[in-house]
Amino acid sequence: YTPWLCSGTDTSPAIGFQSSLVTDCTAPLVTGVGVSPFPVYLNAVTTVNATADDSTTGNSNIVSAEYNLNSTSWLAMTATDGIFDEPNEAVKATFTASTLGANEVCVRATDASGNLGSATCYNFSVSVGYNFLGFFQPIDMNALNIAKAGQAIPAKWRLLDGLGAPISDPASFIGLYSYSVSCADLTGTPPDAIETYSGSSGLQYLGDGNWQFNWKTPKSYAGTCRKMYVLFAGGFKSPEVVFQFK
Repeated sequence: YTPWLCSGTDTSPAIGFQSSLVTDCTAPLVTGVGVSPFPVYLNAVTTVNATADDSTTGNSNIVSAEYNLNSTSWLAMTATDGIFDEPNEAVKATFTASTLGANEVCVRATDASGNLGSATCYNFSVSVGYNFLGFFQPIDMNALNIAKAGQAIPAKWRLLDGLGAPISDPASFIGLYSYSVSCADLTGTPPDAIETYSGSSGLQYLGDGNWQFNWKTPKSYAGTCRKMYVLFAGGFKSPEVVFQFK
């Protein structure tokens, strides 16, 4: 039996053995903590990655790593290459991002000398993930749309969450925006986008994730070109489409 001591020897006659000298008394460091894919969407499978390194703190092999999500229990991680057998190990674990908004994940590691390192933490945000399908006819996604200024243009789309389930919550919709662009080269300034309201027509839910918003364009748009998009909760934007008004 050889107990591990960080310094000195034990020659206690009551035990009758001499212990081995262990020179690694320093815990491994954890760096590069992060999550993927990014951004992180609600209820999506997420991977936490990090590097556990003892090469400069004793050079013992890493034997384990753990992660802690939002101050809950410590859970085991795996070595990215499949085995803990080096002083420097890339480590990973997967979890389901079930908490909307601010989150914190922490990682710590233990070396072969039994040194447990301090946790290194990473803050990230979980948002509602969207899969946007559309726009549908009468809007053409791949061509210049010609429209008469002053008319209402039905913007139709289908919205799913990150797992493919239809989104029926009207709070997902923030607004329809458009901004002026040059009709010659279709360039403009997106920060100048203005929100467009539909009057009494409003936002309509058509079922199975399908939505319609009637874009009531003003007559003052005549002779101009604009790019239009829909903004959703969490800052997610639809693709932009181009209109030329007559």
